[in-house]
Amino acid sequence: MKQQIIFNRNFAFIWSASLLSGIGDSIMSIAVLWGVYSFTQSPIALGIVTLAQLLPIIIFSFYSGVLADTYSTKKIMIYSDIARFLLLLFLIIFWSFGFNSKLILLYITVFFLSVFSSFFDPSFQTTIKQIVRKEDLINANSWFQFSRNFSRLFGLMLGGILVETLGIVNSFIINALSFLISAILLFLSEIPYEKQALVSKKISHHFIDSLKYLKTAPNTLKQSLWYIIIINFSVAPLSIIMTILADKTEYDSLGLGVFNTALAIGSILGAFFAPKLKKKSKDSSIIFYYITFYCTFVFLATCFKNLFLGSLFFFLSGVFSSLTLIFVNTIMQRDTDIKFIGKISSFRSMALRIPPPIIALVYGWVVLKLGLIISTLFIQLITLSLCFIIKIKYKERSDEKCIVS
Repeated sequence: MKQQIIFNRNFAFIWSASLLSGIGDSIMSIAVLWGVYSFTQSPIALGIVTLAQLLPIIIFSFYSGVLADTYSTKKIMIYSDIARFLLLLFLIIFWSFGFNSKLILLYITVFFLSVFSSFFDPSFQTTIKQIVRKEDLINANSWFQFSRNFSRLFGLMLGGILVETLGIVNSFIINALSFLISAILLFLSEIPYEKQALVSKKISHHFIDSLKYLKTAPNTLKQSLWYIIIINFSVAPLSIIMTILADKTEYDSLGLGVFNTALAIGSILGAFFAPKLKKKSKDSSIIFYYITFYCTFVFLATCFKNLFLGSLFFFLSGVFSSLTLIFVNTIMQRDTDIKFIGKISSFRSMALRIPPPIIALVYGWVVLKLGLIISTLFIQLITLSLCFIIKIKYKERSDEKCIVS
């Protein structure tokens, strides 16, 4: 079942499903944001969209991780895709027939799309471990990181064109079809599954079991999870940094688009570099150096009111952010017991998605007080200091084990 990536039929189906649904999601993102803003002209209304996306992750993520460890991940992903397809179908019907409260309809749709996504994601991470050999995980994650960044870049560009030329409803239709095709591709794949009884434990008991597992888990896993939490300090304010810097370069929205494109292209390139650095994945401390380069380049981008230099530094930061995520995902999948991979994936999802809105809010306030350059320097130093503490902490533990042995 676990063949080389290039010949792995199941991997090809799942990768294609990921690429298509990612493009559909990006198109949907443009359609929703533009739809909400066109109705309200309010930044607060856009903030409610973020809240509607965030709440299901807080509420359902851990339960979805429990399901991924005890139920067929293939079925969970297919049901999630079909549910999202049907949800968008209802949205299209109500929208087309002139439903009065379209804004409320969009909020409800965004909320439930996020609900079903919170069930899809841990199962997706579990599936990678099931179908890919350990030695091929870095390649697999590189391919998925490439599809994630390519679908975002291509989908956002396509979404802007489609919303402008064909209208919001047609963008909804394209996203609905992407979920339907994704479900079909997943149905055609063969994902191994050992049937287990869904133990009648409370979620709190599963949570406690997971924490106990993390205490005895390999240090590489614990170190990687800490890195993914800490990197939020640097990543969360990125959209604010780009927006302010684009204004300072006097290229406005064009500059913002160029910066985002440079970051995405850098991330795609990072996905191609990762397999060449495969041997480094054995040591999770390498992630510290990727984060160091990322933080440095983000800070340097703010030091110049120049479109070219800003784009260059965002491109380089994209390379190292991609490498960071690929190596974190690889170590997590490689070193996590198959019985806990879904639950640990849910921890990862919460760590990636819950802190950013809060951090971005605080960063925005600090920028008003200290300015862009000082605020960015401050946030990067916090990130690097915390990462250095984690690096030293787990290096000492490794040294202690070597002395004992």
